[in-house]
Amino acid sequence: MGTENPPASLQVLKQAVADLSGGWDLLVCSPNQRLISTAALLLEPLSFRLLSPAEWISGASLSGRPALLLCDDLYPGGGAQTLLTARCHNREHPPIRQVLVGLDERVSDERLRCLWQCAPQGLICSQRTGEGQLLQVMACLLRGNSWLDPAFAARLQQAGECRAVLTDREQELLRMLAAGRTTTEMAALLQVRCDTIRRRFSGLYAKTGSRGQRDLLSWGLEQGVLRSGDLLRSAEPCLQASR
Repeated sequence: MGTENPPASLQVLKQAVADLSGGWDLLVCSPNQRLISTAALLLEPLSFRLLSPAEWISGASLSGRPALLLCDDLYPGGGAQTLLTARCHNREHPPIRQVLVGLDERVSDERLRCLWQCAPQGLICSQRTGEGQLLQVMACLLRGNSWLDPAFAARLQQAGECRAVLTDREQELLRMLAAGRTTTEMAALLQVRCDTIRRRFSGLYAKTGSRGQRDLLSWGLEQGVLRSGDLLRSAEPCLQASR
């Protein structure tokens, strides 16, 4: 990854990531010394650590704090796919696990589709992403948003695979809706206002192209965000202000 910003701009971006990452664990999982060195350079003033795939998969060495994982697809035995599918969540209060995957620009269409279907929060191209943009993408994920390299997006769109990417918080809301939680219950569990829950669902409808709750739940099942077992209490969950 080459430097695309002057040092002063990099310092501003580093500070932005530092401000956003308070309370987060910043993690790097890769056998690629170049990626590790880049992370060390960019995150040097911050608290980050290296971990192995086994540590990420087991979760035993992870704190209960939100985590942002920067990885690539180079580990044998599954690569990034193994890391992505290992994000096992507690159903009621899943920990936030944001995963940013750096891929080679020559990645095959089949592999790109496979990883995309594992729902990473970010996919970047290692060759096209400079240090400044990497920091910008990290800040984007720390804000709860997602990022997809434009060239990868075009390839996925051509293959009919380009779908909405849900953040961990959005997935949590979708599971709550599937479980029949009301707006009031969701707000109490997440310690936010009911208006905030309504705004987040409005964003979910727009993001997924859903026209209502049933459409949203159907989308979740089709995309693998939900499983039939998630529909615990009601076939027609209601998003209501209170009961």
